[in-house]
Amino acid sequence: MLNFATGGAGAEAGIANNLAAQQYSASYRAARATYATEVDAAGSEVGMFRRTANQGAFSDLPVTMDLKTVRSYASEAGVGLDGVKVRIIRDESLIGKDLYGYTHPNGKFIDVYPDAFSSSEALVRTLGHERMHIYQTRTFGPPQSAVDLRLNEKAAYGLEDSFVKYWRSNRGQ
Repeated sequence: MLNFATGGAGAEAGIANNLAAQQYSASYRAARATYATEVDAAGSEVGMFRRTANQGAFSDLPVTMDLKTVRSYASEAGVGLDGVKVRIIRDESLIGKDLYGYTHPNGKFIDVYPDAFSSSEALVRTLGHERMHIYQTRTFGPPQSAVDLRLNEKAAYGLEDSFVKYWRSNRGQ
């Protein structure tokens, strides 16, 4: 809080600064209304503000493109992401390309593309599919041939329905 009790020219400048701060604060609160925040156990805001809806080219995607949403769906679907780094790739040129995710050959990173957010089920399928590739890579190493790659893909696609069924049973659907 500013103290203007001293008077003089400094007080006028202080009052002007205070008015500017109040105007900034009002516009800040209005802008913040479009964001959600994380709150710790003491009720204090922590971390960065999160958008509660997709923006720009991604605004037509019904599932919010943020890590909190990804982690929530993964948890509901039984997709363990402990020890896995997830990146959301916000490249508008990928929308509608039927690309959903990618697992890096090191078995530590998953990239999730915009089409994975085209529906809740698409996100669950993508997370389950890519998690299977994490398992395959960590267990057997990266595929060494086109045959290995096809077998890994077949197994990952084969498990997608299991993750969806588990997710639906957890959501009461």
